[in-house]
Amino acid sequence: MRLRRNRGDSRDLAVAVSVLVTVAVLLALWLAQVVPEMTRLAAVTNANEQRIAANVVCLVEDSVLPDLTKKDVADRLEMRMRTMSGSGDANEIFKGRSLSGWYYQQVLKMGASRHIAGLSDVFLLWDMDMIPLRPLTLFEPRRDSDSVPSRLEDGDSPLRTHNAILQVGGVVVKAYELSYERLFGGQKVEYARDHSSLVVHHMLIWRPVMEEILQRIERLDSTSWTLKDGEDEGVVLANSSHHSTMTWANKLIDSANEKDLELGFSEYTTYASYALQKHANVYTLAKRCTWRRYPYFSWISAAFRRYVMGDSNAPCCPTSFWLGLHRALGFEFIGYEVGHNAALCMYAPREPRYGLARK
Repeated sequence: MRLRRNRGDSRDLAVAVSVLVTVAVLLALWLAQVVPEMTRLAAVTNANEQRIAANVVCLVEDSVLPDLTKKDVADRLEMRMRTMSGSGDANEIFKGRSLSGWYYQQVLKMGASRHIAGLSDVFLLWDMDMIPLRPLTLFEPRRDSDSVPSRLEDGDSPLRTHNAILQVGGVVVKAYELSYERLFGGQKVEYARDHSSLVVHHMLIWRPVMEEILQRIERLDSTSWTLKDGEDEGVVLANSSHHSTMTWANKLIDSANEKDLELGFSEYTTYASYALQKHANVYTLAKRCTWRRYPYFSWISAAFRRYVMGDSNAPCCPTSFWLGLHRALGFEFIGYEVGHNAALCMYAPREPRYGLARK
């Protein structure tokens, strides 16, 4: 698989991979086999895997951010829950995940640009329950009328000559909107021209843009959601190494929609909306959707295999037939979000082999 700018043109990128469950590391191994050798993958997981492929670096999740762990996120969420309803368990499982884990993986993805060594200035975040089927179209040639940001005038960044593409076709979740409005002075969330969302389970990140986002969140007064007295809207500090992850992570959690905390914040919505509003000369929307969150007829085929063929474990696992079919239909990737349908998928997230067919 090539990480493709346009037809016939490819460029190696460092890839930061976010992983929700231990077993997703196995997908990182598969992905490493189809990405060029020079492409480096960082797989963030709760498994203590040491080495799974030459170009895959495994990072245990609690080691990525210097002063924040999953427990810290759970504690902050439970503090909000107690404020709202008097009680709450941030580690309760829903849809195959804990609430603390779901927020934590978003924080990890946003903090990766600061704390994962060796990432290129432009890198790809990739949710590991998404499976690439063909070369990904990540860039398109920059139009002559587009101005090149001054910080890109020197160097060999692909963004000098190409715009980064933001994929479309995501599910619209209105609960995400409130946190973005709080964090960015009342600005509205961006949607695609077809009114779909930009939550597409992967995203090209330009590190200066993520740094702007993190520094703005750090400088907010979370009681009024305004910049602190004397803070300049446009100032971005060159050296962010001294900043505390706890500061911006807590404010991120505090901004989440209290009426729907289970879906209170989206890292992809936040980054894509800010990038389009502040860096429209760098990012552009895809002209059409080239992926599916689930395979066609996935639940029908899973029910047939489970109840007619007696295959109780396999429905959650991709097969060569379904991958080949969706590749032939022109999709660049499809998703297998294990745990979203407990009636058909093996639903035991605390088991080490969660989501894998048992022998």
